[in-house]
Amino acid sequence: MFAQIVQLALNCLEIVKDTTSFKTSDIPRTVVTSDVSLWPGAIIPFVVESSLGRYTKMIREAMDEIQKRTCLRFVARTAQFDYVTIYRGSGCYSAIGRQRGVQPVSLGSGCLYKGTVVHELLHAAGFYHEHSRSDRDQYIDVYTENAQPDSVKQFEKLEPWQNRLLSPFDRDSVMLYGSHAFARAPGLVTMQAKDGGRLVEVYDKTGLSISDVRRIKTLYHCR
Repeated sequence: MFAQIVQLALNCLEIVKDTTSFKTSDIPRTVVTSDVSLWPGAIIPFVVESSLGRYTKMIREAMDEIQKRTCLRFVARTAQFDYVTIYRGSGCYSAIGRQRGVQPVSLGSGCLYKGTVVHELLHAAGFYHEHSRSDRDQYIDVYTENAQPDSVKQFEKLEPWQNRLLSPFDRDSVMLYGSHAFARAPGLVTMQAKDGGRLVEVYDKTGLSISDVRRIKTLYHCR
């Protein structure tokens, strides 16, 4: 039954996939453009499937990283209609913002790192990828010729009208891919900072950047 529910969610929801090619949308904005997709009261009910039992502590640490620095709260689901189900699916992906009913957060092979879990939880809270911003070319260079052919869409840039930017570009954001994300061969660079600096892979990040914190507080009107 659970698998059927998740498949229904995948068929109906907008999903951002962070594949295991870098150990971690088709329409990747910085944050959701409508407050309808925010979680009421900044509270996100959740369930962790039993297949992730041995990783529960790490998942809670990722949640605590967000809770200790913002007003977002993750609470074990009781009878809430809208909630997140964290399960061991195929790859890393999450619906963006609050959906109706159950919505999946998949933590498959290569996804079980604190930084990656924080990344996926922020997708569920309403955040898209940093490198999709309309102003990204001022800060990073993107080399789609080095990307896997079927992953080029992961590097698409938005038009200004598609953005809801809450602060300047942040190369330290947990929502920014690393320099080798989706590379078609080991060692190839798909993104780098304008100064030639390496971008840290999501799985090597320990949590939220200062800018991530500010954006969450702004989006959810944290006091």
